[in-house]
Amino acid sequence: MEGIFATRDRGSIKAMAFGYGRDDGSAIRQRVIDNVDKFFDLSAASFEQSAEVIRDEHIHIIMDAQGHTRGGRMQIVAARPAPIVVNYLVYPGTSGAPFIDYVIVDKYVVPPAELATSFTEKLVVLPNCYQVNHYDQILASSERIAKRSDLWKIETREGQYDGFVFVNFNKIDKLKAPVFSTWMSILRRVPRSSLLLLDPGRNEMGDGVAESVTSREIKKNLWKEAQAQGISRGRIRFVSRIPKGEHLQRHRFGRLFLDTFIYGAHSTATDALYAGLPVITLAGDSFASRVGISLLQNLDMEELITFSVKEYEDLAVYLAQTPFILSRLQRRLRSDITEFGQPLFRTEQHTQHLEQSQRLMYDIYTLTNRPFHIVV
Repeated sequence: MEGIFATRDRGSIKAMAFGYGRDDGSAIRQRVIDNVDKFFDLSAASFEQSAEVIRDEHIHIIMDAQGHTRGGRMQIVAARPAPIVVNYLVYPGTSGAPFIDYVIVDKYVVPPAELATSFTEKLVVLPNCYQVNHYDQILASSERIAKRSDLWKIETREGQYDGFVFVNFNKIDKLKAPVFSTWMSILRRVPRSSLLLLDPGRNEMGDGVAESVTSREIKKNLWKEAQAQGISRGRIRFVSRIPKGEHLQRHRFGRLFLDTFIYGAHSTATDALYAGLPVITLAGDSFASRVGISLLQNLDMEELITFSVKEYEDLAVYLAQTPFILSRLQRRLRSDITEFGQPLFRTEQHTQHLEQSQRLMYDIYTLTNRPFHIVV
């Protein structure tokens, strides 16, 4: 969302942000506050009070950026504090709520056949990826990274890993038995390969979150299952959460990012792609399982999209065993054409499309007082 506020049309659209999370004192929060016309801290307000604050501002469109995710307060938008309510960005699917008018999608995450069948909302179909990205600010706030290519050229504090390294930095709750078994099959077919995962407990973010008994049990169970499938414990490695800039840099130690199936990598996959790491995804039949398709299509790298588990596994093994093909993909991904010419990382263009959709939503509302599907 920060990128939208930073690149918005300040002349014709007024932007307000209503935050109900705690003030973490972060630079990101402050940049959002600096880039909107008004900011309202609703962290101590009730649902009713929050809705009243929003209603008093007489806004036309409210974008709910949480939905059914942890910490969300859909009770606020259920009160209809604005004439148009939109499900946007964070929750990858239909809200199922009659009080939400629209959901922002693209033609890849929601195929045309699903237009009227799977969503309670009317669809707003953006011309490129539904997801907004804003890496310029991450680079600007880093002391060591001045440009994108520094992510794979400047040394990091982490060391190299031996052999071929597959990567997945998703939250551990996206990891299900079928994809883990597929990963183990890939490791069996690629000698001296290993899998790098994000530690479910350890972090170096300074937020006081210690490794829990649960996270230790998760790792123990994954190692146990790997051994049951013929993969030694040492080939499944975990890395801690670290600040964003450093996290982007450490993608250099991987050779290939393996997406999860049912709930794929979203911003996590975008991080990998921006850091120059190719991503293999399996096309699913839901919004949550099709984001990888949209990301790759918007980078013109559709050859990394697969349509069966066998194809996914075979492609991962093929790329691991044909380094010249993988290097060619990596060079394309790291090129200036990918960064500046392809739609995925063009924040300002995304904002323009989103603003165009908002104008259409409002025009339709003033003419008909009800929502319609919109293709931008």
